[in-house]
Amino acid sequence: MMLSSSLAVFSLLLVVLGFANALPTDNNAEYRPPPPRPRPTKPSPRPPSPTGVAPTCVQPTLTANETAWSTKRFISANLPDPLKEAPIFWSGQANNQSVVSIAERCGASVHGATVGMMMCENGHFTMPNSTTPAAHELWNYASEIFANHTAGRAYTVLGSTVNPSGTWVKVELPALKRNKRVTSVVQLNRTTCANDCYWYCTEPKNCAGIKPCEGA
Repeated sequence: MMLSSSLAVFSLLLVVLGFANALPTDNNAEYRPPPPRPRPTKPSPRPPSPTGVAPTCVQPTLTANETAWSTKRFISANLPDPLKEAPIFWSGQANNQSVVSIAERCGASVHGATVGMMMCENGHFTMPNSTTPAAHELWNYASEIFANHTAGRAYTVLGSTVNPSGTWVKVELPALKRNKRVTSVVQLNRTTCANDCYWYCTEPKNCAGIKPCEGA
């Protein structure tokens, strides 16, 4: 009787031990890899502002030192070669107002910028709006650099009246024509910002569907 009881207890103990061994532990549980970490996504680029003008720019004080090479080097450094955006030149007036605001508005249509917009975005520096000789020289210098750093198509917005001795006629257009990387110079319509006519074109395919400007 004692032997039978001992055997029964021993059998029950084996059953309990076998059940315990069958339970999963941290060491023998099935390994499940952690879920993959989500890949970081690149932030979507911000759309350009309608004018492309940076929020803060510095209006320089016009002095004789503004024509010094230190200022000119600053301008050159902030107009990359080649330009990252399509250049938009401008000249003249329409309805007794400068066409610069029209050129800035057209920047959104052609993914371009004026020299003032680029200087403001890259260097936080506003080109002088004075008509002093120092300002005129600085504008001519910046405009020529702007033209020399152009590759591909350049755009221009011209007023109903344009100074025949101004920067566009005497500096910018000649520099664009000398630049071997320029394929065309297209004038934009002041109202629609669509291609109006071209002032310069290296090959017909570069100006397909665009008529030559009067006097080009």
